[in-house]
Amino acid sequence: MAKRKEEILLNHDWKGLEALVCVEEKLVYQAGIAERARLESHSRLCGAMGLSEQELTADRLKKEFPDDAHLIALIDDLAGTVDLLLRQNDLNRELISSSLSYVDFMLKVIADAKGGAKDPAPTYGSDGRTRAADKAVAHLLDTKR
Repeated sequence: MAKRKEEILLNHDWKGLEALVCVEEKLVYQAGIAERARLESHSRLCGAMGLSEQELTADRLKKEFPDDAHLIALIDDLAGTVDLLLRQNDLNRELISSSLSYVDFMLKVIADAKGGAKDPAPTYGSDGRTRAADKAVAHLLDTKR
């Protein structure tokens, strides 16, 4: 899903982003439910092993059960997935920041065109000569008359 978000951001597909955010909201809710169940299981396992919750880590489980290849594979797979997601989220954060900077820049350009600029930029008339801007849009576009 994070890779899909990257594609959406690169393509400036804002409707696709909106749809993806709706899906993410549902998944966040489901993740919250799963996290509560995980915390409950973690607490029970700590009690059964006589460890504090801070002592029971993935590395500790690998040391306690070195012969459990399935457990070790699951832990390693989870660690790899988390690392991949962290890198993808960092990239998406940069893409979102870049998009927001572009939007901010364009809003400033539009605000200046709407009268925010002290000295309006000249535009070109149909005869090719420059003339003072007489409309807000003229700051953004050359107009023919």
